[in-house]
Amino acid sequence: MAGCRLGARVTKLQSTKLLQSVRRGDVSGLETILSRGVPQLVNLLHPTYANSALIVAACEGNVVILDVLLSRGGADPDLRDAEGRTAVMHAARHGHVDCVTKLIEFGASVNIEDDHACGMLLLLLLPIIVRVIQSTRSILHTITQWRRVTACEASYNVCVAAQYLPPTTSL
Repeated sequence: MAGCRLGARVTKLQSTKLLQSVRRGDVSGLETILSRGVPQLVNLLHPTYANSALIVAACEGNVVILDVLLSRGGADPDLRDAEGRTAVMHAARHGHVDCVTKLIEFGASVNIEDDHACGMLLLLLLPIIVRVIQSTRSILHTITQWRRVTACEASYNVCVAAQYLPPTTSL
């Protein structure tokens, strides 16, 4: 029993060190951890943060770290986090097109949907969709008589609501 707790503690500590190296962009530290750490450390979700090194690198927009994790670390490009999102989804959501391209080069699927039925393309286009909705608010209301349009991606703490009032006589 003590051996299991020790093994879990070592894995958590190494996973934390791995995520720290990714956030700092420390390539040499990253390679050291990958070569000396527990097997498949790169494909483990951190027990506290529920994300992987690849997902953190995608969120940070660090293509160099992505390349190291994918080419030398053996990272799974389709590994999902607690919400069902992959690294390519996170890169798309944060607008890191170069990271999206790198992940696709290494075989990341663009057809996976997360637990909220959002795919990579929707996450990539979400900021644009919200701007269009906000800028064409009165036109959309006049044409469709919508009462409310909500673009909500709650797990990213992004909730944009465009409230449509009753039709007006002038645009």
